[in-house]
Amino acid sequence: MPDVKRFAFVVSDLYGGGAEKSLLYTAEGLRQRGNIVKVFILRNRIEQDIPAELEVENIAVITDLTKALNNAQGKRMKTFIPRECPPDTSHPAPLSSVFAGFRP
Repeated sequence: MPDVKRFAFVVSDLYGGGAEKSLLYTAEGLRQRGNIVKVFILRNRIEQDIPAELEVENIAVITDLTKALNNAQGKRMKTFIPRECPPDTSHPAPLSSVFAGFRP
């Protein structure tokens, strides 16, 4: 028997089309070949049919609360960006000047 490998897939959810379905096909194919496979989803949105023996775990990183907090933080961050700065000049210094004195 070949060496058993362990695979973990992390995806935001299993809602939607092609990428999600491809992930499940790949994960199930690896599992059928004797590997240990686990799919972690970040929020509990599942639209796809999950193969019976494939392990899927919702780690609930994305919830209504975290989405609301992220939206509020994003709105607050907009107040710190000066409106007169065009987007390509929002960095305080180019990387070349930051690393100019760096010696390995």
